[in-house]
This record gives sequence, C-alpha cells and structure tokens, in this order.
Amino acid sequence: MPTVLASEHPVARIEHHCQLCGRTIEPGEKYNRQRNIGDDGPYVFKACAHCHALTVVTTATESANYYGEGYTADDLLEWEPGTVWEARLRAQYRRKWRRLDGCLYPVPAAPEVTP
Repeated sequence: MPTVLASEHPVARIEHHCQLCGRTIEPGEKYNRQRNIGDDGPYVFKACAHCHALTVVTTATESANYYGEGYTADDLLEWEPGTVWEARLRAQYRRKWRRLDGCLYPVPAAPEVTP
C-alpha cells in the first residue's frame, strides 16, 4: 500500500500524462500530483482533474476504499455506476474526457454526501 507524502493540485506548465485515462494534460490545466512511497520506492503519480474527481465519486459510492490503496485505470473500468449521472461519467472517462468535437468535458463536480 503506497504512502502519500504530498497531494497538490498545480496548474500544468508543460504537458503531462494522466496515469488513469492516458490523455495528455495540456498546459494551463489543473491536475493532481501525488508524491508517494510504494514497495518499489518513491514515485510521482499524476492524474488529470477529471480523473481525480472521478476517484472521489467512486470512493463515495464504493464500499471498498480503493483510494487508500491507490487507484488504477483497471479499477475505474471495473467500477459499476449506480446512477445515470455516474454512467455518463464512466462513458466520458472511456472517451478520455473528450467530446466528439475534441473539446474537454467540464470537470465533474463531486456529489454532496448526506449523512
């Protein structure tokens, strides 16, 4: 299980690769950067803002907390949506957050959690 040393949300100055959906994070986009220590030593994990928001949604809806153990692209593909909105997010994830015209979908807003 990786240990998260730091998690920040900078604005990209250069292109980066999202390690969840595989798309290129363009300069000017916010993204999530984590500095972690795993079994193989230290590493940096980068995810676009869209995928980071999706991990928040899946963590809120899953009984198992994958986020504590680290998410992978396979975890997001195997996630079963419970609502139409979640199904749309999964479809957008599979399209790498791009519309048919090539523009990015808006970053999904996290759902409000009711106690």
